Amino acid sequence: TLEQWKALLQATDLLISPDSGPVHIANALGTPVLGLYAATWAKRSGPYNSLEWCVDSFPEAALQFRGKNAEELRWGTRIEVPGVMDLVTTDLVRQKLTAWHGQWSSCQ
Repeated sequence: TLEQWKALLQATDLLISPDSGPVHIANALGTPVLGLYAATWAKRSGPYNSLEWCVDSFPEAALQFRGKNAEELRWGTRIEVPGVMDLVTTDLVRQKLTAWHGQWSSCQ
């Protein structure tokens, strides 16, 4: 249920997810989010409380798949093509996770 999902997100230290409903629910509940963005731009649709933890490959996707800088694309543009999420690499996610963990550990 939605209430169970909210309880799970509240008990979570960090949600790792692409742009999705759970990202926005977690953000609203104050749960940090490591967002995975390439098809959409975290700067425009990401979890506003956790933008520093997002892997945002949308600018690279805009250049690679649309031949434009992200700022040149219409607001809300989605780049939903095969291979776009491959721009979100495990190394990029690992870097953000390591940084988040370092900050989280120092707060505990």
